[in-house]
Amino acid sequence: MSLRRYVSTAVETTLTGAVSAASTAMTLTNPSGYPSVGPFGIRIDDEGVVVGTNTGGVLTDLDRGFDGTSVVAHTTSVPVNHVAFGEDFRNRWLDVRLDRPWATYDDEFDEDTLDAGWTEVTPTGTVTWTQSNGVLSVVAENQSSGDVCALLKPFPVLPSYTIETAVRALANRADYTMIGLVLADGTSTTSNAVACHLE
Repeated sequence: MSLRRYVSTAVETTLTGAVSAASTAMTLTNPSGYPSVGPFGIRIDDEGVVVGTNTGGVLTDLDRGFDGTSVVAHTTSVPVNHVAFGEDFRNRWLDVRLDRPWATYDDEFDEDTLDAGWTEVTPTGTVTWTQSNGVLSVVAENQSSGDVCALLKPFPVLPSYTIETAVRALANRADYTMIGLVLADGTSTTSNAVACHLE
């Protein structure tokens, strides 16, 4: 899912003319406050539409009948509102971002091999990391008590800081291995680390 734009200033409006179920463009009576750059969501009566391009209120590059709604014809009197869709909340991490680009640093674990930039830390034994369809898996074998095995990748943050993100496997028990996600200060998995235990 590509990032969709949201604003709080878009006003409820109507269409300047009727549109058919086959229409690929529509014009808003009052485009005040609507995102100038797509994609963004609107709701026309009961139909959800993702707008790709907004040129002064002329909406084109439309994905109609979005998120389970039906494509239908509309008259000029039906309300038009700027909205978020259920899909946006199901994929909420793509909607919350900083203004700096994430593409260079993001890893959604959706390929067969780990992206470049990850460093593996394995003090003893064997640790195998695999990823597929958004799931990162780890198999740890022959670890010693107290071992910290990890995947590390630095994420540059303005103005000049680095956050070290790690998936850490801590084999401090003979009968199980604890796995956690760690945000550290950029120097190691244990230096000023804040860990989140995964159940």
